[in-house]
Amino acid sequence: MPPGEPTTVPDRSVSRFLGRLALFCLPLLLYVSGIVIVDPYDFFAASRVVPDSIKAQTAAKLNYPLWKMLRYRAAPRADILLGDSRMLSVTPAAVHEVCGVEYYNFGYGGGSVPDMLRTFWFADSMTRLNSVVMGFNFNMYNGFSDGDRTADYRDLERNPGLYFVNHTVVRAAATCLQAMATGVVPRIELPPMDHEQFWRYQLQVTARNSFSHYRYPTEFRSELQRVAVHCRRRGIRLVFVVFPTHADLQARVADFGLLAEQERFRQDLREFAPVYDFDLRPEFTRDRADFSDPYHFREPVMRRIVAEVWASPLSAR
Repeated sequence: MPPGEPTTVPDRSVSRFLGRLALFCLPLLLYVSGIVIVDPYDFFAASRVVPDSIKAQTAAKLNYPLWKMLRYRAAPRADILLGDSRMLSVTPAAVHEVCGVEYYNFGYGGGSVPDMLRTFWFADSMTRLNSVVMGFNFNMYNGFSDGDRTADYRDLERNPGLYFVNHTVVRAAATCLQAMATGVVPRIELPPMDHEQFWRYQLQVTARNSFSHYRYPTEFRSELQRVAVHCRRRGIRLVFVVFPTHADLQARVADFGLLAEQERFRQDLREFAPVYDFDLRPEFTRDRADFSDPYHFREPVMRRIVAEVWASPLSAR
């Protein structure tokens, strides 16, 4: 070494700091890597470690909007179904058998009117829509039922980093891993009671929650009107379907003194678009064998509904 040149001595304190920083960051890196690998909602669409069959039975049911909106973004369709669990039970395959059109089903378990409205505008922003079928029942048309679960998707569009801290994403990832490790896929939506008990629960508890507090949804009506006007201007065929509910549940509407409000709901829908109202037809509502619970019809009824609604060329321009 030339005389006078300063010697360099490794700074051990810096090495120790970097080592500790690496140890500190390791759990975070493992966590981020785990979310990317499991990717319960296919946000990154880069990993296939967890089969779609498991994700559809776990992640999808924990957050229907996030699951369906991300998939629609990847492959938009011009014909869509909107609604809650009753629309969810309408299979695109059954519709295709009748009319030959491939629909995308945006039915969300526990879906709300805000969910439908936000999803409509989302789909409209993705592609030029052709036909829109909204499943609508009176229990949804309540100003107090203003939950909007599509916000998770919108938040992720603005800030993808939120995917790693969204509690539903974390829960879904853990549930997927559990299902793969045990070989048992949890039945997330299975009622914790037998059929008869659940029938009574729906009439006594769920119906009370729906009908005991009611406020006319002025905002919903205005937003539906905006959707209807947009559809007319764009040549989009808009149709409402009021799904059948069992007569036992319809009696609860009267119990809570809401028959006039229910009729106003029907009038509002008729003002905006054609309506198929199966709730007014006893042949669809009186036979208990046609229902799994007072709100939800079985597959044979679904097929009768599809055959009637899509018998005409609904999707034709």
